[in-house]
Amino acid sequence: MRTLLLLTAFSFAAVSARAQQRLSVPADSLSGKNLDEVVVTGVAAPVKLQNALSLYKIIDEKQFRAQGAVTVAEALTTQLGLQLQDDPVLGTSVQSQGMSANKVKILIDGLPVNGRENGAVDLGQFNLARIARIEVIQGPMSVVYGSDALGGVINLVTKKTRRRQLTARAFTESIGRYNVDATVSWQFTDRHQLELTGGRNFFEGWGDLDTVAPYRRLLYKPKTQYFGTAAYRYTAPSGFKLSATSDYFREKISNRGMAYIDPYAAYGLDQYFYVNRSLNRLQLEGKAGKGYWTLANSYSYYHRVRESVEKNLQTLTEVPTTGTGDQDTSRFDDITLRSNYSRTIGAFKADGGYDITLQRGSSSKLDPAVESGQYRQEDYALYTNLAYTFWKQKATLQGGLRAAYNSQYRAPLVPAMNLLLQPTETIQIRASYAEGFRAPTLKELYLRFVDQNHEILGNPELRAERSHNYQLSLSSQYAIAQTVQMNTVLSTYYNDVQDGITLVNPTNDSTSLRRIYGNMARQKSATVNIQAEASWRNLRLSGGYGLIRILDMPGSYEGFTVPEVTGNFFWYAKRAKTSFSAFYKYTGVSRILSADAEGNAIYGGQTLAFHQLDASIQRSFWQNRLSLTVGIKNILYKDVRNTASSVTIGGGVHGSSSGAGSLPRRVFAQLVFQLSGT
Repeated sequence: MRTLLLLTAFSFAAVSARAQQRLSVPADSLSGKNLDEVVVTGVAAPVKLQNALSLYKIIDEKQFRAQGAVTVAEALTTQLGLQLQDDPVLGTSVQSQGMSANKVKILIDGLPVNGRENGAVDLGQFNLARIARIEVIQGPMSVVYGSDALGGVINLVTKKTRRRQLTARAFTESIGRYNVDATVSWQFTDRHQLELTGGRNFFEGWGDLDTVAPYRRLLYKPKTQYFGTAAYRYTAPSGFKLSATSDYFREKISNRGMAYIDPYAAYGLDQYFYVNRSLNRLQLEGKAGKGYWTLANSYSYYHRVRESVEKNLQTLTEVPTTGTGDQDTSRFDDITLRSNYSRTIGAFKADGGYDITLQRGSSSKLDPAVESGQYRQEDYALYTNLAYTFWKQKATLQGGLRAAYNSQYRAPLVPAMNLLLQPTETIQIRASYAEGFRAPTLKELYLRFVDQNHEILGNPELRAERSHNYQLSLSSQYAIAQTVQMNTVLSTYYNDVQDGITLVNPTNDSTSLRRIYGNMARQKSATVNIQAEASWRNLRLSGGYGLIRILDMPGSYEGFTVPEVTGNFFWYAKRAKTSFSAFYKYTGVSRILSADAEGNAIYGGQTLAFHQLDASIQRSFWQNRLSLTVGIKNILYKDVRNTASSVTIGGGVHGSSSGAGSLPRRVFAQLVFQLSGT
């Protein structure tokens, strides 16, 4: 901890001294965006990045293309403070500041995504075809977004094209990925816009782990995805904007099991996983009187089927197996109703609204004694924020509060406090305190899964997880001779999470199969991040260094530190009309969070340190209508599958890998065709 404090003090002094230089030309942000750009996540109305009370990370479409990223998961691989974890079946989840994926809320245009498996949303299910940028806030946003936002929010902001346009993409990767998609945007009049998107992602699987029948059982499972979107937008003469959007996604994962061969038969035990999800949104926003009003409603549908079969390897016929839990169908329907009104009166700015979530779920694994497997959870919340600007408009203090009623648990009262100081045009100091919470899920409340190897039960008496978060950050922008633009950001975070939910052995008998969900003991962590970016003409360099410290908990676990290093390079060769990019991240050794028999947090096992380095070249042709990107991913690949200290990744359906470093070195190519009209 002493190291963190010394590093913080030194960095604040160094950055503050450099920031005193006068900035003549606005600099780009760390994402390559101008500070005049607005952000929309967690605010009542769009606000300039420089004037936002929270610290944002923005990843835009230019970076998507240069990375060769197809999904949201791939776009986040080299971001400081975010750690990705891969599961062969459940997909890719993201941790924030060392906090698990069930504490990070995923949004599309500010509305929540449902369908969490093992507490996490699979970010590999969200294609980037219609995503304009990703806005990331680390730290609790529970006042505005409620449950699951105590570790942060990732908001996928979709494109809002205002012209006629056709875009088509083709992507291939040397490990057997072949993706295509197309988008048609049609502007009928100045006020009406229609957009249609469709595509297919295919992955043939990778990684042989089956020595009995080579190339049958793969580490990364074969996967086929189909996705589509229909969007309509209307702009009224008054300036009000109405949008109606429907997203659809379908996925099939084939998990081929070990082959069994004897003189009389040859068969394999296989599983198929089918996922259907849909997010339908109706949103309205604009000025209302002297204020700004937003209305956002959505209906989310998530349906997952698991089929287990015995496959005859001679005739290729399949017969469903009859073991407990072999066949399962889960469905979750969520309705979200949100509204917010904001208004400025003198030095005060107030906003507030309601947030209603109605969830219904069903699964053969949920306790059949409760309403024949049908479960409901309703949450009704009111929230408000009040901001006061003073010190000649150089300081803003905001307080927030959320109160809610939940039908399944006692919802906590959630406060937050933010302070923004802007002593000069080029320096921003942000400080905040916020509480966050994560509600117990329907599975954690009512799960009942019993077979010869498991007895896992839900617990209707669970309490919500709660956290206390403190943040302090310093941002500065400055110029050298008006040709070199530089930005620096220093941020510190402290988290104190209480009543974490995990599986507990209620009998303290090591031979017992029974596990029940319970509230875990306290977990504390601290984070320090330093990021900097410099741009000169057509060259841009950025880098970051971070330390995530899991603090000691006497009698439970010993603390440890996880370092991270990031670096990005971008250069546009004007004469060659070609851009060169490189993206790097180092993640140090970490440990795996679990719980002891009494539900106390413990850390055992390790994930190995790994380096991630991607590089690409991009060239445009035919008056920028055609763009070709080629590159190499995971250049520094090192196979760690058989290392004892790494996370087990081959022992079962849901083993997890160390994240981005586990896929091999591979070559990719992406071709984008875009035709625009007036």
